[in-house]
Amino acid sequence: MRLGQPPTPWLVDTSLRDGLQAPCWQPSVADQLALAQALDAAGIDEIEAGIPIRGAESQRLIRALTRRSRHAAISAWCRARAEDIAAAADLGLDILHCSLPSSQRWLDGCRRSWEDFLGSLPALLDAARAHAPRLSLGLIDASRTPLARLREVAKLAAQAGVWRLRLADTVGLWTPHQAATVMRSLRQVAPDLMLGIHAHNDLGQAVAVSLAALDGGAQSADVTVLGLGERAGNCALEPLALSLALQYQRPARFDVAACHDLAAIAGRGLVHGIPAQQPLVGSQAFAHASGIHIAQQLRDPLACQPCAAETVGAQQHLLSSPLNGHHARSHFNQPTLAATA
Repeated sequence: MRLGQPPTPWLVDTSLRDGLQAPCWQPSVADQLALAQALDAAGIDEIEAGIPIRGAESQRLIRALTRRSRHAAISAWCRARAEDIAAAADLGLDILHCSLPSSQRWLDGCRRSWEDFLGSLPALLDAARAHAPRLSLGLIDASRTPLARLREVAKLAAQAGVWRLRLADTVGLWTPHQAATVMRSLRQVAPDLMLGIHAHNDLGQAVAVSLAALDGGAQSADVTVLGLGERAGNCALEPLALSLALQYQRPARFDVAACHDLAAIAGRGLVHGIPAQQPLVGSQAFAHASGIHIAQQLRDPLACQPCAAETVGAQQHLLSSPLNGHHARSHFNQPTLAATA
């Protein structure tokens, strides 16, 4: 597996870990395997395959993915606890991710001090090295953690030979500017350490925060298909991957043409189906009903869209509606229609 420092943005799909925490998503084991195989074929860099401490079923799925993956690195998530790390033994992982709380709010909830966690970390990392060639260290609630503490752990991680430090915006409170600023600061104290962003979408900014973090010096970003995840979800794979290519001219290795098929696989487990207005893969993402828009689309396929529907494996839809045809032409110059076009 490709485990060096990535020349392009490294995308980590965590649909089978964080995505499964969404109450509205209940995929079968067969669909979970199908989704992972499709992600692998589409060029995703890493698949976070689950949480070993959850038991035998999770461990079986992780083992299956480590055997079947042809390109993607396979990782698993654990708390910074000895029993979690022990549960990851003999799974054939490429990367083991150990996560610990960093904000005072979370530390208080765990009834442990920051000094206690840091003191136990070297022994835990040594134990984890027996189960995977690369270690990823995660900070829970990094967005509510003092910058000095984040810099402290970045230096410690670099000195300990950690492959990646992943910062979680656990409740979606970072602004894009804040995320970029933190990444720049950590890059100063740990220039060779791979930095990652794990953004939640509580305020609807997970994609923007992830893009800003990558722009500020992070190299790795966590995503889920359709943005699946607890509460309002996680950073959605589809708009992040396309934005990297279209807006930043930094395309990831992931093939965006696979977006529609991946969404269809994931959508089979959604209780209420894929929302019509889901960016890029919803049924309305490339649909037009306004006569003004349809006329422009017939003239230029990019007039009213950021990309052709085929770019993400979707289809264009030009719909019949009271807003087009004679009705639209007869009202073309009315301010109300022009303002909403």
